[in-house]
Amino acid sequence: MIADSLDDAENLDGGPLQLEEMTLTYITGQRYLRLLEKFGAEQGAVYDFNDPTKVYLSGTVEHLADLRKIAAAFDVPQNVKIVKDTDGILAMPCQITTADPAEVERKLESCGIAFNILTLSDGRHTLYAVGARTEAALAVDIAAELDGEDTEITVVAKASTTAALTKLRSEIVKATDLKSAQFSVTPNLGADEAVYYLYCVTTAAEAQQVGPYVQVS
Repeated sequence: MIADSLDDAENLDGGPLQLEEMTLTYITGQRYLRLLEKFGAEQGAVYDFNDPTKVYLSGTVEHLADLRKIAAAFDVPQNVKIVKDTDGILAMPCQITTADPAEVERKLESCGIAFNILTLSDGRHTLYAVGARTEAALAVDIAAELDGEDTEITVVAKASTTAALTKLRSEIVKATDLKSAQFSVTPNLGADEAVYYLYCVTTAAEAQQVGPYVQVS
């Protein structure tokens, strides 16, 4: 298994290779490899069939650093409870190619959805959402919309039904130059009670038109 990991065409001219063993604490090696696949970094990693906590990593210094970084992000106490969960760890990555990752982070924080941005050695910035499946999918969708120049997200209002929010959207579109397609209503994000949010993605200049209608701080 380790030999197969090292004997790869990508390793021919990649500089000196290193091999190391890593012990995981809260997730299994098999789950770790599935996570690596989501981030496109599975090359050079194998798990030990006889010891679920052991993985073997091979590659350049930079690649090993990436593999350790991904392990550090997910081998955490809050993931121990899903070790036996057949759904595994929820990770929905979205690669940021155009926008400044720090700007995407700033804008997404206003939505109150948990997420992180992982920067790998090849310069890729990958946002991954954590939490409930609905919230994670929403965060990735919003991130994709924000991955452009001069984009802003504004959370306009929240309500217990979607009808109230679609009505507000119609009122805003009628009174401004904004288009209905720029607005979205989230799925139910409430825990004990239903909570829906209306948000819009616009340019910075267009965001000023939304300002008077914002009902959430």
